[in-house]
This record gives sequence, C-alpha cells and structure tokens, in this order.
Amino acid sequence: EESISFQLKKLFKNLEEGQNTAETTGITTSLGITCVFEQQDAEEFFQRILNAVDSDVSKLYRGTLMNTTKCLGCEECNTDMSKFLDIPLPVDILHDSNEIYSVENGLEEFFRSSKLSGDNQLYCDRCNDKTDTETRTEVADMPHILTLHLKRFDYDYGQRSYVKINCPVEIPLTLHFEEEPRKYELYAVCRHIGSYRGGHYKAFIKSFEDDNWYSFNDSQVLKDGI
Repeated sequence: EESISFQLKKLFKNLEEGQNTAETTGITTSLGITCVFEQQDAEEFFQRILNAVDSDVSKLYRGTLMNTTKCLGCEECNTDMSKFLDIPLPVDILHDSNEIYSVENGLEEFFRSSKLSGDNQLYCDRCNDKTDTETRTEVADMPHILTLHLKRFDYDYGQRSYVKINCPVEIPLTLHFEEEPRKYELYAVCRHIGSYRGGHYKAFIKSFEDDNWYSFNDSQVLKDGI
C-alpha cells in the first residue's frame, strides 16, 4: 500500500507497540522524496500530507478566510471565501537583526485592513475605473487545529539572493480569537536550524499524557524544557 494514510498508520502503530526502530521510507516514497538528505520545504510537504490523507483528518486543520475589498469611491464591497490549512505570517525583520518577532503582532498585522492606492488601485465595475480600495481578511470558520507558518525566507535585494531571517521569535502558549470566540493552546513547534541553502528540522511536541515537552531530532527523542 503506497498511500500516505496507510504509511502514517503503519508508523504510528510501530511507535505505539514500542518498536526499536520506526522506518519512514514508506512515507518519503509516498511523498515522492527521492533524496532525504536534500533540504525540502516543511510547509509545502505539510500541506501535501494533509491534502493526501483521509478527509476526517484534514478537516481538523481546515478553516475558511473571508477576503473583502471595498471601493472607497462608491463603497461597493465584494467578498470571497478561501479555504486554508495554515496562516502564513511574513516576518518583516532584517535577516541579520536581533529584533524579536511576536507571533501575536504578526497575526494582528495579517488581519489588519490595508488601503490600495496609486499604482496598486483596483478596478471597480460600478465606478468603471481604478479606485482606491480597502482590503481586509477575516476568519469565517476557525479550524479545530490552527497552524501558523512563519515565512522566514525572503529575497535580499542587496545580496541578490534569498536569505533566512534568523531573529528570535516570541510564541505565546495560548492564542485567543474574539470572532468565535476560540482559544488555542500551543502543543507543537517545528524549528528550522540552518540557512536558506541547507539545514535541519526539529520538532518540539507537548505530551497530552504528562504535559511535558519533548524534542524530536531524527531518531533522538528527549524531554525538553521549551
């Protein structure tokens, strides 16, 4: 069986039964990964996995965004709905800065309304012309499990290459959304160590059994005081 759902069930079963080794070859093969030593985009494969597993699993991560544009001339509004598996948060900090990035501030910025003017004006059918436009994004349906993607890789025009933004990040243990209202508790973090050209991923996961945090570094699992 080559499906990703089957391979994940097989892996979790081996872990539950206390197998000395848990092979991931079946999972990487299902994802089309031919070289496990080549750096891949974790967010890309996260979405690929969720789009391939059973819908009963993927729906836990799926939410809906409502995107609204409002013409500031005639005040006509247009909305569209879009599904999401994670919310991408740009890290607008210089790549060599020690400034602390706040996830809560990043979320506020993501949902903050913005004005499009000048060369960025949008065409309005009612006005029959390009006009200044206000855009905003709201959550129409919150997922059961919320995933945030910090966009740490950006293009540096001075160096004419992509770079990794290595600033420290402030991650809250809980997040509150007033729209529903909904409270989320942090239970997992995926951390990239390295640069744009190469690196390594580690996972930090909170156990639901003993409330302790554990670091997962390839075959090594250790209790961690995150």
